Parts: sequence; structure tokens; C-alpha cells
Amino acid sequence: GFLIAYKSVKVKKVTDQVIQVLLNLSNTYKNDIQKKSDILMRLAEQYVDHAKYYGNISITARIEGDAKKADQYKKDSDLYKKKALDSYLWIYQSNKKFKTMDKVLFMIAATYDETGQQDKSVSYLNEMIKTYPKSEMLSDAYSNLGEYYFNQKRDFNFSASYYALASQDASTKLLGYVKYKLAWSYYNLGKYDKSIKSFTEVIRMGELEGANQSLINMK
Repeated sequence: GFLIAYKSVKVKKVTDQVIQVLLNLSNTYKNDIQKKSDILMRLAEQYVDHAKYYGNISITARIEGDAKKADQYKKDSDLYKKKALDSYLWIYQSNKKFKTMDKVLFMIAATYDETGQQDKSVSYLNEMIKTYPKSEMLSDAYSNLGEYYFNQKRDFNFSASYYALASQDASTKLLGYVKYKLAWSYYNLGKYDKSIKSFTEVIRMGELEGANQSLINMK
């Protein structure tokens, strides 16, 4: 535990230094929109890492019963989420032709979602899907929309539609989970045959993963 914590602290110190360098560079290239956008994209990624770091130690502090530290770390995490969001929004508002605008839109949506602003998140996901229909993150956007309609709106017609779109792409993150939620969407709609089919696919995926792991262990 101590070694992991020590490594995390060392990584954070390096990240702090990187952030300062990127901030300096963003000021240096403040009149060059393309370069500043590239720098802010990297800066936002560092802020996201910081937010995750403080989020993780906040959870640890909470488990250990230190509510005061947990609350402070949570505030630190939220602060870095806001800094990341501000960076992404600057790119979105200032450089509409940015080379990875689809990722910018996705990350804006993800950050709004994490900060409890789901309606804003959905608007950016919809814009990403409409503007970048060939984006590598398209299936993940569909997954997130499925989550929104399943968890927030309890609209299982929409959640089923988006989960189904996401499940068509084998590279979708947490594909098994997406199919699992698709099965529950069908179940809540009373489409029991489709629900059973999706649940069966989830079980088969689990068996396949187990078989693949066995083969890895045998090598």
C-alpha cells in the first residue's frame, strides 16, 4: 500500500511539473490558435489525470473513515475537472476546425456527466454523433447516451436503441456491460425474447473471456 501511494505521489509531482510547462507554453503561443489548442488538449489530459488521482485518494480516505480529508480531496478532484472542462471548452469555442474535435466534444460531455450536468453532456454527445459519424469514439458515445436514457430518464426505448448501436461495434468499451444493459432495456419493455437473447450473449462472452484467460495462463 505504501509503495503504491509513494509512486502515486511521485507521479503527481511529475504531472505538476508538466502542467506548469504546458501553462507556460499556452501563454507563449496565445496568438497561435492551432498550437495553443494542441497544448490545451495535453493540459486538459493532465488535469483529468489529476482529477482521477484526487478522486481515488478521496475514496480511500472515505473508506478509512477520514471524512475531512475525503471531502478536501473531492474538492481538489472537482477543481481539476473544472480546469479540464475550461480547456476543452476553449478549444471548442475558439478552434472549430481542431483536428480531434470529436474527442474534445466527447470529453466535454464526459466531464459534464461526471459533475452531474447530464443534460449538457447529452447535447455535446449528440453534436459529436451528428458532426463526426465516423469517429472512433462513436460507439462509446452511443453507450453513454444509453446510460443517460436508462438511468436518468428511464426511457427504455431510447436506451435500447443506443445500447444496440453501441453493441454492434466489437471495440466498444465494456461491451459485455453494454449488452447487459441492453438486455435489461428489452426486459423493461416487455420484449422478453430479445432480453433472453442479449443475456445469453453476455453469458457466452463471459465464457469466452474465461477460455481466453485459460489459454493465456497455459502459455
